[in-house]
Amino acid sequence: RIGFISADFRDHSVARFIWPLFEHLDRNEFALYCYSTFDVKDDWRKGFESNSKCFRSVSSLSPQQLSEVIRSDGIHVLFELSGFTNGSRTGALAWRTAPVQVSWLGFPGTSGLKTIDYLFLDKYLTPSDPELIAEKPLLTRGTTVCFPEIAPIPITSIIPEKKRGFLTFGSLNNTYKMTRNTIQRWATILNEIPESQFLLVRREFESHLLRENILKEFERVGIYRGRIHFYNNRLDNRHYLDCYNEIDITLDTYPVTGGTTTTDALWMGVPVVALEGPNIHQRVCSAILRHAGHPEWIARNDDEFTQIALNLAHNQKLREDLRHSLRKEIKKSPLCDTKQFVKDFGDCMRAVRQSIS
Repeated sequence: RIGFISADFRDHSVARFIWPLFEHLDRNEFALYCYSTFDVKDDWRKGFESNSKCFRSVSSLSPQQLSEVIRSDGIHVLFELSGFTNGSRTGALAWRTAPVQVSWLGFPGTSGLKTIDYLFLDKYLTPSDPELIAEKPLLTRGTTVCFPEIAPIPITSIIPEKKRGFLTFGSLNNTYKMTRNTIQRWATILNEIPESQFLLVRREFESHLLRENILKEFERVGIYRGRIHFYNNRLDNRHYLDCYNEIDITLDTYPVTGGTTTTDALWMGVPVVALEGPNIHQRVCSAILRHAGHPEWIARNDDEFTQIALNLAHNQKLREDLRHSLRKEIKKSPLCDTKQFVKDFGDCMRAVRQSIS
């Protein structure tokens, strides 16, 4: 019996990444239990309800009450998928709620709880220094994220640079990841290509204060505010993936890197430049790039980050080719290989079962 605690059994990236398990995992061997800490009724929620042995809505329960419910269900391996994000019930694992307790997906890092036995990781996500996490790595052979397909939004045949006459860098990453150092890293590249522009896409940019704070940071490092553009696609009822048709190169954030936004950009034919560090939250983007077959876009320091971005900027032919090839590459990569993903997950669970039998 495998339990999943999450606030995201709904239209959410976490739901997409775990869905192959609910479609293809052998139910003669594994029973899946869901504990939802966020009450939103949508088609994704209905899918999880229909494809699990038991689906419980537990948003009103305290962590201790939730622990008691899960223990009464006789769960053998318990996955906590939210970490310290909205709807979290990480505290439920402070008790020995299940024989084996695992953290995965929602929070890219250690819980610090000694009662959480493992972090579900792959060889690329695993920290270079084991002392950075309190848990043990539970390693899958392949990838820890998988999706059968992202929305088939059309990719424009002409790259933005040819359409506008200048290069457009961009990011759809969450705004909390945009630190002063990240903006300075981006500005270094913009200074090297004086006519280039930067597009930031998020609904949060409706905030005047947020826009001004970001513009002042760019100005502080020598970038004229007229080169920075903000866009809330929801106001135009525009699919967020379509916004990548306005971007030539995506520059990732750091130290908290992109995850879903990385797969989205690659899906839309846009290369992603990443900076990799020793800890999990510094390796999410680079792990995806490695699984996608593009480790050449991963930097180890700021100078390499700048050079990779400039190499891509000066190679228009490569970017035109990527616009037509990246989606095909992603479809053939481990990131979309649902059968292998489910097999690897099952192998991990069998190994865990042997350890508790």
